[in-house]
Order: sequence, then C-alpha cells, then structure tokens
Amino acid sequence: MKHKAKLTKIGGLLLAVVMLISALSACGTAPAEDPSETSGVPSGSTQEKDDPTVLAIETPACGGDEPVMSTGDKLYSIQYDLDTAASCFTGTPSEAKAGETVEIKTEILLDADIHVYVDGQEIGKTHYDSDYWGYSFIMPDKDVLITAKFYTKGEVWGIESMDLTALKEQYPEYFGLPTGKGLEVYVWQMAPNSYSFGVMGGTNRVKTQEELWNLKGVSADRMRIILSSYNIDKDDIFIIPLQHPLSSYIAEIWIREKDEDTESVAKRQQEYIDKIREMLFGTSAATKGSILLQEGTVNKISVTSLPEGYAYSFDGEAVKRIVDYISELDLIADFPENPDEYGGMTWVIDLGYESGNVLTIYHFGNMFIRANDGPWYKMTYEEASRFGSLLNEQSN
Repeated sequence: MKHKAKLTKIGGLLLAVVMLISALSACGTAPAEDPSETSGVPSGSTQEKDDPTVLAIETPACGGDEPVMSTGDKLYSIQYDLDTAASCFTGTPSEAKAGETVEIKTEILLDADIHVYVDGQEIGKTHYDSDYWGYSFIMPDKDVLITAKFYTKGEVWGIESMDLTALKEQYPEYFGLPTGKGLEVYVWQMAPNSYSFGVMGGTNRVKTQEELWNLKGVSADRMRIILSSYNIDKDDIFIIPLQHPLSSYIAEIWIREKDEDTESVAKRQQEYIDKIREMLFGTSAATKGSILLQEGTVNKISVTSLPEGYAYSFDGEAVKRIVDYISELDLIADFPENPDEYGGMTWVIDLGYESGNVLTIYHFGNMFIRANDGPWYKMTYEEASRFGSLLNEQSN
C-alpha cells in the first residue's frame, strides 16, 4: 500500500506539473519543480516513514489574468455579517461569477486593524495606499459569507490574544491528532504577507482536495499555540505549501522563471520552507534584524504610532537609514518574557518595496519586534530606544 501511495502521489504531481507548464508556456515561465516528485518526500521534509499529502497546485493564468477556475454566466451571492466593522467598509459587492476576482474595500484605520474572512478563511490585505485597504479573493462556484473583526488589543495592533482552551473550542479538529507518522502543517498565502495555516496528522495516503480545501486557516500565532499542545519533535512536523483556490495571489514558490535551473528552484523552495519554519518555531540563537526583511529594494516607508499620535513618511536617504537600523539590530528569539503581558507604545512601520509588496514591522515597547504575524524577537533596550531618535532625525 505504501508503494502504491507513492506511485499515486508521483503520478498526480506529474499531471499537475504538465498542466502548469502548458498554462504558463505562453508567459515565459514554468511552475517550480517539486523535489518530492523524485524523492517521494515533500519539499523541506526529512520524513522517511510514509508520504504525506500531494502538494495542491492551482493553475495560474498568463499575463496577469485571473487564475482559471469555473466559468459561466451564473452569479453567486456575496453576503455580509460585519457586526461593528460594517461602518468601515466602502465597497461591498453583492454577487460575482465563479473565477472572478472580488475586491472588498475598507477605510484605513490608524488605531485598529480589520481582519476579513470568506466562509471562515481569512484573506489578507492586497492593497495599501492613502485611500483604502483592499482585500481580494477568487469567487468559488457557490455563495459565500464575508465576516470581519476588529483587533485593537491594547497598544499592539492586529495581534490576537487567544489561549489554548479557546483554540480547542474554535478549532477542535486541530487537536488530538495522531502523531505516529508526524504532523503535516499546510501553509498558503492570500496576499504577499498574509499566511494561513492548517494541520493534519501524517498518513500513508494522499490527502483529498476536499480535505485540503476544508482546512480552516489560522494565523502563525495560533498555529504556534496549537502545535505546542503536542509532545512531538519539531523534525516530525512537516511544512507543506499549498495553493488555496480562494487565493488570487500566486506565491513565488509556485513560479519558475524561464531557463531557471533545477538547483535554483530547489534552493528557493527550501528557503521558503525555512522561513515558514522560523515563523512557527523561531530560532534559538541571536540573529540580526535583517531576518525580518524581505528580498528587494525598499523605496518608501511610513511609520505610525499606537496609541495614535505620530505619523511619518520617508523616501530617499531616510529610507536607507531606517532599513539599515532594522538590519543591524541584535535580536534574541529565545527569551522568557511574554509580549502579551507588556504594555507600551508600538511603532507600526510599513516598508514599501519596488515590487509593490508592503511589509509591516511592529516595534513594541522598546523591547520586542516582529514582521507581520511572524515570531516576536527581543531587542536590547539601548538599540530599541534609538528608533524614536532616528525618526526625529530623519523628519527634520
């Protein structure tokens, strides 16, 4: 049975790769090659006991078109249950065809964050500017329900406070899983900096698409808490990237540049897996602040404070000085303090890249720092307290 499962997985992957190559041939790109096609083990895994699930791949379209899903003239309903967040929404489409990209717009809030969900699956921001926040998803071939929540926890913007008991009530399917064959943690992106996670027990069979699409997306914060409930070695937790059908964003891990060699593809895939593992498990040694940054050139930075009171915008040489400051921070991943138990002002630092991506860094209480919903790192007070002075110097 194990041999048959491997053959099934390899056959499915080869078929998916052929479909992707056909779809992308006119674009001058091809999908990234999956090392598991030849090894029977998912990228980034050291598993030798049994094969986990096949990597699910959505076929992207060419030339910036929407990913192809279902077509036809039928319109499906988009309903809303927004509670107190309703007043912040400026664009709420009521229907769409399957396969269309749906964009939802909200006002920009300086003292809170808005999390938007489609049928319980969180979708990240795909648009940031001075006019509105945008959230987008691919319309499935069914009616959907949009929900939204405010997060204003103390001075830390967008950070959810949830203990193990509450998570067990909300996500009971993620607890008590068998661990004899490890745990499979699936990760997918709804936007450049938006990561969602689901988990299943390791098996010797290929997971069905229905099982994968029914995973409830949780943040890295929540998945860290969920995984902490298991007595299992980190090496037996396998990270498996997934392309979610609701996502209008195709992560770079799925795209292979024209003439890109196999070694380069494998290296890029492993770097992605390593980054996800670090989001979930952190690092045990001191590291530099450059680990918080993405690849690419930052050409603008905006900084706001929580509580509200300060707002800055920078370009040119000031951007370089702020990026250098972040890069050279000495960070500690293993520390006894719990950031949730601390107060203080938070600097919300939005780094705008030439690619159009926006990375948000939270500089909290002159003590802690994190990128997006990644792990917290601890700073020395001397280095952390320099940031306020740096802002004043660059704004004068």
